[in-house]
Amino acid sequence: QEHDDLLKAEPAAAPFIKPMLDAQDYLQGGQRWALWLKDAAPSDLAKLPQVRKRIEDVKAWRLKSPRLQTQKKAETPALFGEDRHPTRGEYLVVPSVSSERRDYIPVGYMTDETIVNNLVFMVPDADLFHYGVLQSRLHMDWMRLVSGRLESRYRYSKDLSYNTFPWPDRAALKPKQIDAVTNAAQAVLDARTKHASSTLAQMYDPSIMPTDLRAAHNQLDRAVEALYGIKAGSTVAQRLNILLNEYQALAPTLAMTGAAKAPRAKKASKNK
Repeated sequence: QEHDDLLKAEPAAAPFIKPMLDAQDYLQGGQRWALWLKDAAPSDLAKLPQVRKRIEDVKAWRLKSPRLQTQKKAETPALFGEDRHPTRGEYLVVPSVSSERRDYIPVGYMTDETIVNNLVFMVPDADLFHYGVLQSRLHMDWMRLVSGRLESRYRYSKDLSYNTFPWPDRAALKPKQIDAVTNAAQAVLDARTKHASSTLAQMYDPSIMPTDLRAAHNQLDRAVEALYGIKAGSTVAQRLNILLNEYQALAPTLAMTGAAKAPRAKKASKNK
């Protein structure tokens, strides 16, 4: 309603209104909006009194904060407190909290037109290979082992879940192995598109998960596990044993060099 009222009163504000996403909206559906004024010229804002009123409200809110850092940010009330938003292209979204009932945390692509808040993680510069590995059963096995919990739900973390994951050495893989993962990853995205009338929470409810989406995930799982020499029919314990051995081998090298095998995951911006 606020979105509609603002556009009705100040249509010129439209270029500065962006869709905004948190974990619940991403999984359950729903819409919210943010004023993204990073590139707004003072001459534009001078013509938008209601937008300026919101800027003044943010300034007042920050000045009342007990945190000196927040008070300092009152000097730039038109900007988000933290700006980690990708400047162009697509990025991956990983919800920070997901139901323990799901076999997979639904990872997905967003364009830079959508602003995400600090309840999701984003991975800029991620291609289909990165997506495929993150969305695989193998990464979910690792996530369940190392991640925290919010009540009984899984609490994904860039430090515990993402940065610790032993990514395969992409440079050592054969082109057909990479193609198998990217093609299977695209098939997962294509299967989701066929069920666009459903939310991700509905699609990934294990009781009603569409059969074509389940089949696409199974194919992706096999492609990713093959990168690690994991055979079909493996158990969770067997897969984790291989991952832990990989982690043990990689940890000393990564600690010394700071090397990374995948795009860095970031916590998204705070909306204040």
